[in-house]
Amino acid sequence: MGSVFGADLHSRDEWRQSLKEKHSIALFVTSDVEIFGETVISFDEVQSLDDVKQLALAFLRIVQGINLKFLRLPFVPKNWMCSDCKAIVKAQEAEEKWKKRQAVKKGSNS
Repeated sequence: MGSVFGADLHSRDEWRQSLKEKHSIALFVTSDVEIFGETVISFDEVQSLDDVKQLALAFLRIVQGINLKFLRLPFVPKNWMCSDCKAIVKAQEAEEKWKKRQAVKKGSNS
């Protein structure tokens, strides 16, 4: 879960327990919530989110914490292990290129 969750400040178990018991991870959010560099929830707004939005925020944090090194080729180029949002965009671009190559191969084999 790495730095997305502030692992240096809190353990994963504390994070999970807070989500399970209080339906909130607000205590673990230390700054604005951003997606692709754009603030979607300010730090102050996090405290007032309802249970469903807290769950959505927890899911977002989990997704943001996934390290792309676990993805396999052709979706991620060799030796490319960046885990920020730019890496996700590049992985999607790599997937699109791979799909296009596969379509061209199928077309030439016909």
